[in-house]
Amino acid sequence: TKTTETRCENIPSVLLNKEPLIKTLKVDGTSATYVLERKPFGKYEYYVCSRNVRQADEQQRNYHSDYTGDNVYWAMEHKYHIFEFLKDYIKNNNLQYACLQGEIAGPSIQGNPHKLATQQFYVFNLIRSDTGRVNSVIGQGICRNAGINWVPIIDTRYILPDTMEELKLEADGPCEIGSGLREGYVYRNYDNTLSFKNVSRKYLLKHS
Repeated sequence: TKTTETRCENIPSVLLNKEPLIKTLKVDGTSATYVLERKPFGKYEYYVCSRNVRQADEQQRNYHSDYTGDNVYWAMEHKYHIFEFLKDYIKNNNLQYACLQGEIAGPSIQGNPHKLATQQFYVFNLIRSDTGRVNSVIGQGICRNAGINWVPIIDTRYILPDTMEELKLEADGPCEIGSGLREGYVYRNYDNTLSFKNVSRKYLLKHS
């Protein structure tokens, strides 16, 4: 499924929700999805995807490439050994499939707005075939142990303010990775039934 988040401006009633939320940095890059599916007779099928297209192999053409012109989605697979991570996770948890979704950011990606020195993959979804999306705090710990970045978690007990203007203002400011302005924040509750984004107005003005 394509990754998308509802803008907070479109759901103003969310401000009535005062449950603790997990607040994470919104990274500006290109969406990437990695899915490993268990097949009969001990085989697996591996899906490496951009936002809209399955990247069948390392030679597939796409809008983004690394420094050598290679397929950036496969370059991140090799950098973070995602196939091995997903295979171990499936085996250890007796799953039919497992999935990582995130953003690839850095040189040659969207103008590298965060001024990163190298291309990085930041996960925002770890999805299991049995229970669906894993809580962000738990997901961060699992990925960190495997040497895979999770989008920076800013607050694990965040309470929404009473007004939309307060919420919008907090999205503005310096980015927590690299340098320059942050794109904004994403907010989720602990059981993943609520998820939305808050995009910085200053960031939009600068990068529009």
